Amino acid sequence: MSTTMVSENHQNIEVNLVLVPIEEVQTVRWDAKKAALLKDKKENSGLSFKKIEILTEQLGNRCSDAFIIRLINDDFDGVSVKQLETLCKAIGAQMKDFIPQIELKIPQSSLDITNNS
Repeated sequence: MSTTMVSENHQNIEVNLVLVPIEEVQTVRWDAKKAALLKDKKENSGLSFKKIEILTEQLGNRCSDAFIIRLINDDFDGVSVKQLETLCKAIGAQMKDFIPQIELKIPQSSLDITNNS
């Protein structure tokens, strides 16, 4: 865990960050915004729900047409990362559209200070 001090309105706020490798994430929190994005990506793909079901089955992780409809209607609290990944491949979407990703760039000088302590 990393602690960072952030100044906002001349007040110090302590922020605790827990970084987890994407391979360790099991489920994605689902919400109306992601549901709307999935609906848009599905419509742009031009694929029917049944065709997407067949493609996801061929990719090794079947997503039924009923499951996809429930996702689009925001009828879930969370969704399996594996299923979402397969669904994205089938409709040509990117996982980064649904899972926020942070790229950290740590200056070499910071690493040197940490290693010398």
